[in-house]
Amino acid sequence: MSSSAEYKPIKATQVRIAAERFYVLLEDGRELGIPYDWYWRLAGARLEELNNWRLIAGGQGISWEDLDEDLSVLGLLEGRSSGKTKKGCFYQQESLFCKSKQSSLETLHRISLNA
Repeated sequence: MSSSAEYKPIKATQVRIAAERFYVLLEDGRELGIPYDWYWRLAGARLEELNNWRLIAGGQGISWEDLDEDLSVLGLLEGRSSGKTKKGCFYQQESLFCKSKQSSLETLHRISLNA
């Protein structure tokens, strides 16, 4: 006996930008709070850039065109990230900078993201 359940994608209806995370309101009433540091492009963005989002694919995704970042609602629900930005790292002009402490010296490492 086979059973076929109809798949209905989970859709976002709104995005709210806050200080340390963004919130995604889903059409079923749930709200997800996602830290910016899950997505390096969002972690280094200015407030103006963060506020310039739009829903895509009928609410199945969120796009920040200025930042070249598209996230799916399914990916957010599954906890997928683009690689958490480590503490002591920041994003600036298409490069990730990370501080490391070797002996008593603090070093800043530049990681190019356009290779």
